[in-house]
Amino acid sequence: MAADAENTECRARWSLRLFGKFELTELATGANIPVPGKRERALLAYLAVSAGEREFRHKLTTLLWGGDSDATLDNLRNCIFNLRRAFGKFGHQVISSQGREIVLDVSSVDVDVVQFRRLASQTEPESLQQAANLYGGDFLDGLSIASDEFDTWCRDEATRCRIQAVDVLTSAATIAVRAGELQRAIDAGMRALRVDPLHEPTIRLLMHLYRDTGRRSAAVELYRDFAERLKAQLNTHPEQETRDALAQAVEQPELPAQQRLAAISASPVSTETPPPIRSAHIPLAKGFVYSRVAAAAAIAATIAIVTAGSAYLSTSAFTGNRGAQPTAAAKDSSSGVDVKTSSLAASGKPDERSYEQFLQAKSLVRARILGARQAVDMLEPVVARYPDYAPASALLASAYVLTAMMNPQDGIPVLLPKAETAARRAIESDAALSDGYLALAKVERTRGNLVASEDLLLKALGLDPDNPEILDVYMQQLANVGRRKDALGVAERLRSAKPFVAGWNADIGKVLWENGRTREAITVLTPVTEFGAVRPLLAMIYASEGRYSEAADLLEHFAPPVLVASPDSELHHPGLWAAAADMLRAAPSKMSSSRIVPPFYQAGFPLDFVFLYTGAPERALDSYEHVVRSGERGGPGDTFGLLWHSSLADVRKTERFKALMREAGLLDYWRARAWPDLCHPTGGSDFECS
Repeated sequence: MAADAENTECRARWSLRLFGKFELTELATGANIPVPGKRERALLAYLAVSAGEREFRHKLTTLLWGGDSDATLDNLRNCIFNLRRAFGKFGHQVISSQGREIVLDVSSVDVDVVQFRRLASQTEPESLQQAANLYGGDFLDGLSIASDEFDTWCRDEATRCRIQAVDVLTSAATIAVRAGELQRAIDAGMRALRVDPLHEPTIRLLMHLYRDTGRRSAAVELYRDFAERLKAQLNTHPEQETRDALAQAVEQPELPAQQRLAAISASPVSTETPPPIRSAHIPLAKGFVYSRVAAAAAIAATIAIVTAGSAYLSTSAFTGNRGAQPTAAAKDSSSGVDVKTSSLAASGKPDERSYEQFLQAKSLVRARILGARQAVDMLEPVVARYPDYAPASALLASAYVLTAMMNPQDGIPVLLPKAETAARRAIESDAALSDGYLALAKVERTRGNLVASEDLLLKALGLDPDNPEILDVYMQQLANVGRRKDALGVAERLRSAKPFVAGWNADIGKVLWENGRTREAITVLTPVTEFGAVRPLLAMIYASEGRYSEAADLLEHFAPPVLVASPDSELHHPGLWAAAADMLRAAPSKMSSSRIVPPFYQAGFPLDFVFLYTGAPERALDSYEHVVRSGERGGPGDTFGLLWHSSLADVRKTERFKALMREAGLLDYWRARAWPDLCHPTGGSDFECS
């Protein structure tokens, strides 16, 4: 009886997360159960995915150590012992052995991968949604051991899960379209692209959905992002169907913001019964994985429904509201697709070559400081030829701001006035264009006029609520002034709107970390580790968790991008990054007062965070002070947002921190708008932060 009671007690006692970062937790308390050693984690993952199958010891030793010998069998015994110890008094029940076989009691552990596959094999919308919610990242992301057999198995499982996740999400999108819920369909499609950015049927579906909700520019941007990625990774071009989708999107007029919202809310599906998405000819396969061909066919059928059913389109899906086939064509350089020049050059827009330069410059600005100077060189002639083309003037203003950040002391006095002039020209040319207000907001933020900047951002969002560039800048500003929760809300909107733009994912990762959602932050940042300063950002995050060695490795192997013009800049001096790595390897410790520390503020990233763990926490403010005194009063990007993480709680209590907030213009903002949750006034001009 006692044994039976004990058996009952251990039922479904733990949760094992294998999507994203490995995590074992106790269901009753939510407490994390540490699993020491990579091979222990690898073994538990393998047994869990085997779903109760008995595994021979020699097979496990080959998987984990690449061979079967007395030594590897001893290693396996130690590994099993460590795992059982992690499960406490239930260890022998959870992981049992019979002779040469090992088995996991799957009824005692809820495994996300097992649940995901069960739900994904079903056809009900609720099951598919639950499956989609379970997929939180690549299978065992970041777990690797010195075994080719394990790496091969892990890679195969990750691919299998990734394919299944895309199929689940695309199926959810088709169901949403049939229900007339276009925004839900767009959200599902975007999630699918976060898993597989090169899934072309989903690209086409989203382009049609954007077209039919009046968001032509979003469809064109999605296409260009995809074409550039396809060219860079596979050296090929989009399929003809995708090129046709671009041509259709270009023909559809851009709707004002309010009409776009109405189009999303209204059901655009025809009242006639649409053809079934899953017919006998395109079955939804059950079992191991969905058929990719079936998924593509289902999406194609869905696109047909969207195209045929749009209530506000004319009879032909290819003629827009004009009712005539255009004849003039322009060439899209990234794919060779013919795009209608009449659409691009209408209403005073530039000629074909100038418009192509504008689009290329837009991609460069999205690369941020890395492409800003080249974008300026491309845009200045375009604006000179077409001074009334507001999008080019607004983009040039943003490029000026980014270029000024390369060398603030010299660049801000010269380029910020140019940026303001270009932004105001854009607003005068087209007062309904959100980009002009966005560019002017960047100018005001750089000057430390945060109230004016916020007003301009809200004006831009009022004109274009779904514009991801505006959402990103607004999120950064909210993070900078300490409004962490508000920034998090905007981050969630941005995350669903734009799944694979590296810079925006980097910003979202910062905001997640600032809000204490460290695991999610790492999941978002890891795929874009090599973008910009994401690697040192991850080092900062790891250090905040006490993972100093991993943080040091990230810094030691960081190759900074070329950000500045000066050939003697310290930015690329390996000693700068090596010194920070060395300090982290010695953490936690108290740095000797005689130690000479290089000027970390020259790194282009606040490497001074290492002082938090070496006994000189106030020096973590060095870089921020340098930035403000160089002329960027409001701070570059959302860098100030990092100051609101809990790892800097003690620093925020210092007079030095308060002086920085005053100098950066944050105190003026708080008095005019609202105090952040971590600060409050104490009378007069004084305040306290925690």
